[in-house]
Amino acid sequence: MMRDLYAILGVRRSAGADEIKTAFRSLAKTVHPDHNPDDPNATTRFAEISRAYEILRDPTLRARYDEARRAADLRRMEEMKRRMGQKDQTVDAETAEEAVTRIFASEGRVRARPAGGPGAGASAQARPSAASPEADRAAGRTQAPPSAGPAAGPASAQPQGAASSASTKRPEPEARGEPAPSGSEADAPSDALAGVSSLMRRLRDGLQRPKPAGQPKAPDIFADVEVTLAEIFRREKVDIQLPEDRAMRVTLAPGTTDGSVIQLKEQGYRLPGYLHGDVIVRVRVTPDPRFQVDGYDLRSDVTIPLIDAVLGCTLTVPTLSGETKLVVPAWSGPDKPFLLEGQGLDDGQGRRGDLIVTLRLALSDKPDEKLTDLMRSQRNGLVL
Repeated sequence: MMRDLYAILGVRRSAGADEIKTAFRSLAKTVHPDHNPDDPNATTRFAEISRAYEILRDPTLRARYDEARRAADLRRMEEMKRRMGQKDQTVDAETAEEAVTRIFASEGRVRARPAGGPGAGASAQARPSAASPEADRAAGRTQAPPSAGPAAGPASAQPQGAASSASTKRPEPEARGEPAPSGSEADAPSDALAGVSSLMRRLRDGLQRPKPAGQPKAPDIFADVEVTLAEIFRREKVDIQLPEDRAMRVTLAPGTTDGSVIQLKEQGYRLPGYLHGDVIVRVRVTPDPRFQVDGYDLRSDVTIPLIDAVLGCTLTVPTLSGETKLVVPAWSGPDKPFLLEGQGLDDGQGRRGDLIVTLRLALSDKPDEKLTDLMRSQRNGLVL
């Protein structure tokens, strides 16, 4: 299988023709067989980068290669989806119905509500008490003896002393309407809520369960983003365009510079049964006419006339946070750069890089006769 041609040359997929040519020339000098006579693989590597360059430098061949690469990526994604089938991703191997049954069974069944009707109270009170007669006597209660006959059910719940008075009173009519909820009826909603809460807790624990070590991972998404030095300095949020018309916003955190890689965990492709892929973003700093980026340091060239370099002067130089004054001593030149500490980019470790200012000498547009005579006399050894 052919390797990624862009990876062979070490360039991004959106690289221009000049960037591709520069990368090829640099690699060709490094891996050329004439420069590596003791390396048996030098010829193979040189042929590989030469083939990559021949394809990528030709717009037609490059377009065909990009189209074939995209088609291959889509086929790979479809194959992965086909292998997984149409199975939905679940929290565990068991189905949702099985999980509900298992959890509610472990929590206990919801207490059954007593059946309604005239005999409901009698049936509930007719249950034998688990307490012993000794316990009843200690609590000051007397247990009524069981009475024979169908009419003994309602009277059996009354204390023994009130039995005679109850027999002389006329029976009251049955109360119409809804009976008051018993203890088991009042507890049923709370038991149901407890079961649902337990279900949600276990489902959440299943989602947070560590992934198996051997589980395959879906492909990552690679993207490039171009930012300015001002955006990095202000730690702004930038938009990143992803495949399938997706977009994300990423904060340029401290430590970001040209070539930095930002990894967004589990934000890439998602397939059932696979670990989520990541989004890998490479940062590119757009050219700035004032600075050149060197890691976390910035470099700046300042042009001054020859007389200022000889006699000294005070310059105004730009920085990321504004302008500042730079004192140039007499007899300064390009071989003596100036270091402005802490005027570079944040390195993410609590400090900032530096700004390195290099002087560039400039002559006036029109020749200066006095200066010309002075230089001529100096070269010829004459003293004016």
